[in-house]
Amino acid sequence: MSPRRRALAWVAVLAGIGVMVLVVRGPSGDGTPLDPGGTGRLGAKVLVVLLAEGGADVRVSARPPTADRRTAIVLNDTFDQERSDAIEAWVRGGGTLVVTDPTSLLTQVEPAMVPFGGASGADELRSGCSGIPALAGISTISAGGSLVYERAGRARGAVGCFSTREGDWLVATPLGKGTVVALGGSSPFVNANLAKRDAAGLAVALLAPRPGSTPQVISDLAPDSGDLPVGQRTQDDGGLFSGLPGGARVAGIQLLVVFLGVALWRGRRLGRPVVEDPPVEVPGSELVVAVGHLYQKGRHRQRAARVMAERARRAVADRVGLPRGTDARTVAEVASERTGLPAQEIWATIAPPDPPDDEALLALARATDDLATRLCAPPAPKQEKP
Repeated sequence: MSPRRRALAWVAVLAGIGVMVLVVRGPSGDGTPLDPGGTGRLGAKVLVVLLAEGGADVRVSARPPTADRRTAIVLNDTFDQERSDAIEAWVRGGGTLVVTDPTSLLTQVEPAMVPFGGASGADELRSGCSGIPALAGISTISAGGSLVYERAGRARGAVGCFSTREGDWLVATPLGKGTVVALGGSSPFVNANLAKRDAAGLAVALLAPRPGSTPQVISDLAPDSGDLPVGQRTQDDGGLFSGLPGGARVAGIQLLVVFLGVALWRGRRLGRPVVEDPPVEVPGSELVVAVGHLYQKGRHRQRAARVMAERARRAVADRVGLPRGTDARTVAEVASERTGLPAQEIWATIAPPDPPDDEALLALARATDDLATRLCAPPAPKQEKP
């Protein structure tokens, strides 16, 4: 591939990544407000985790609490009349319901439709809640943007806390055998504010006053499996990538796209496959002849003579039973004793001088052939003397 085509390929890959980012990337922000599983600033997952780590058996569900649940919280009332009636019946049976939505009918009190602090725009409530013993240690709440509840028209036995000139931010109203605790807003319980002032202490005091408490977060944002305890739902329903932020998931998809693009680019064959001719098989005899022709053209008489003499020496050594590495003089002497051939003649064949011309090389070749023939011939019978 030419450099220009390679550059164009990389530009196409980068453009594909850019398009994938625009398509896959979700809208930025803090997610759905008051989502019990939301990790943004306005989510409420920190509240759920806080209660669970304190030893409470927390459940997140869109359904009304069951009899085994002793406390519950409604962060945002989106329920129909049937569910509201079921939740109220659960409170009358002895449950404690915390409602942070001032517009909910479950609060049992009417909100004064002004933010606490009036025109002063105050952000903190410092008066505390001495009227409810469980909240005696809670002194300061950061509740910006909340409303307060009117004091007039309350049911007998209702207790107001964190009071301002306009009304009370917290009102606990008895209902049957249970209690409804209405808060002027959910601001203290969102992820961004739960660590401020005494918000975490207030949440624990209302929903999980002791280890082993069984609070429930009632929310339509709960998943279908929201009836499971929080720890089990987190392990079973979150999936492999549930703990990753959105940016990490987008980066993983980008890497996958790049990998597939590079694999397709590098794995594609440009053009049809080339058919290669099989290697030519050369017979041994033709190879020998070809090598001889090369020697002849290169005038390598000395090398050819050494090759023939070495082969002759090994043949004679094999014939008389000597190792192939035996020197030529020893081979000639032993062969002369055992075959009766003159030692000088054998020596001249297996260790000849360098041939001066082609005629001498041919004579050496005839001598080696003649020696081989004579060695293979059976020895002549000895004549007995009369």
